[in-house]
Amino acid sequence: MAKKRTHATITDVAAKAGVSTATVSRVLAGEGYVATATKARVQEVIDRLHYQPSLMAQSLRRQSSAVIGLIVTDIQNPYYPELVRGIEDEVQKRGYSLILCNSAGDPEREKSYINYLSQHRADGIIICASGFLKRNRKELKNYQGHIVLVDVDHDDPAYPTVSSDGEGGGKLVGKHLIESGYTQLMYIGDPDEAKDGFPRFNGMKLGAGKVPVHYFTGGPSFEDGASAAREIASRFKPPFGVMAHNDLSAIGALRVFLELGFKVPDEIGIVGYDDIQISAYTSPTLTTVRQEQGLLGHKALEMLDLLLGGAKKPASLSIQTRLIVRESTKKKGRAKK
Repeated sequence: MAKKRTHATITDVAAKAGVSTATVSRVLAGEGYVATATKARVQEVIDRLHYQPSLMAQSLRRQSSAVIGLIVTDIQNPYYPELVRGIEDEVQKRGYSLILCNSAGDPEREKSYINYLSQHRADGIIICASGFLKRNRKELKNYQGHIVLVDVDHDDPAYPTVSSDGEGGGKLVGKHLIESGYTQLMYIGDPDEAKDGFPRFNGMKLGAGKVPVHYFTGGPSFEDGASAAREIASRFKPPFGVMAHNDLSAIGALRVFLELGFKVPDEIGIVGYDDIQISAYTSPTLTTVRQEQGLLGHKALEMLDLLLGGAKKPASLSIQTRLIVRESTKKKGRAKK
């Protein structure tokens, strides 16, 4: 039976180099006096054994983990990779490590992640998961590190937040659809929006002015958008414009409307939200609202870094959205007469 391979320890290095573990520690830290010849001998052993210092041991000595926890709802959702990349870039720049936790909206899994990050003395947690705060407020209150919330539409007095302007994004869409000549407007929502006061839906109503906006319950997936589209088609005749809570549900709705024989964008205009990569490759390409997910990630980690540096709770930040007009809606002035 093959012998199980183990990592070299600081004790192994000290024994091979014929010095104390304290001397090895001084060489690793670059602090304190060590004779040049001794330093060279220790370094040669470190290289030969491929020794890597234990981050856990280091964190216990300094009472700080240099670890950031990131909790998201569903990493399979194309919204998240750019956000995670933005956070990870800043983590690398600042010398932290990142633990990615995929909660899947499961309350038990959420609580286990909070416990895990607490037990491993994570310095901070970035949370981007719908309903997470509401379900775990007690557990988060007992957490000893810092917390930053991402992509929520209402500030929380307990925690700083970084979010995109949901109401502003909805307003851009409502205005665009009216100016493009769509005389009826629909919104495909997500049940989780209720906790934030339906900012995108309310924004769409503001942008639409006097034209009413009809609300249809949907969800975050292709199937949710498709189901809502079938209900809309059974109740309304074109022309009308539709905004969905996210791009996935918008693409699901687009597929159904095309299968039913509607002309997009001449009869029906469709707008998504998030500007995930696939939105530029649908047929027709999808008009959508860009949230700047990477920037959200950058700003969230910057905010957490300020807290870790001893700063008081920073002011919450709202990032403006942009309307990306593509082929699924008519351009302004192209209204069908």
